Amino acid sequence: MESFEGVIAVMTGGGGGIGRSMCIELAARGAHLTVSDHSLERAEETVEACLTETPGATVQAARADVTSTNEMRALAVLVRETHGTAQLVFANAGVSPPVGNVVGRTRADWDFALGVNLFGAINTVDAFVDHLRTNAPDARLMVTASMGGLQSTGTMSLGSYIPSKFACIGYCLEIQRELGAEGIDVSILVPGLVYTAMTTNSAEVRPAHLGKQAAPKRIDMPPALRPLAVMPADAARSAIDGLRAGHRLIATHADSANNLRDYYAAIVEELDGQGVEAGID
Repeated sequence: MESFEGVIAVMTGGGGGIGRSMCIELAARGAHLTVSDHSLERAEETVEACLTETPGATVQAARADVTSTNEMRALAVLVRETHGTAQLVFANAGVSPPVGNVVGRTRADWDFALGVNLFGAINTVDAFVDHLRTNAPDARLMVTASMGGLQSTGTMSLGSYIPSKFACIGYCLEIQRELGAEGIDVSILVPGLVYTAMTTNSAEVRPAHLGKQAAPKRIDMPPALRPLAVMPADAARSAIDGLRAGHRLIATHADSANNLRDYYAAIVEELDGQGVEAGID
């Protein structure tokens, strides 16, 4: 996708973090954008930020819960009626359940993590796939996963978050093959550590029936983590530039390849020489 000028786009999870910064970037590049979020107020704040940065941009706010198939279908109808069929879809919404050991995690934590981080992407794709098919081959889908869905470093226990992101990437790899055959390109965004309020926001949007989640106060990032983090605007530029370049896997951090190289080399070394020779007589 060489240019975003006049491209009809929709962003889930656009009320903050990388999503908001990607919206600002897209509006500045001329996209006709629908900003969707679990909170209409946050989506409207993003629209204001887009218009402040790019007066006259074509951008609207909408509320939709990505865990609801009906609400996502309604969002697809809204986009079609107001802007037209979407050529660029961002399944960006994500949450961070409580950190801690994965063993013994409550079913509610699993439902929350998988409901948004996996099924949120599935519901977004299912709701907008007809839009994308209409615009193929000039259509593209980006799903926000995580570097935590490509590797588990074991340096910090993130509960149900890591498994949910591994599942998301598995889903993305399948739709890359399936939708790619229909002329719809699929990109997977794998952010590293980005300075956002996702943990706090996740606690606020957690459904009541899944129980309350402690919402930590927004504090300055610990000095030890600062060398590992990027700001949302920088991550967003990397994401949009990667999308424009047609990358299937898009990183936010320059050291992503080196980190993965050692991780997967260890896996290959572990498997090397194991098993039996294939072939049935």
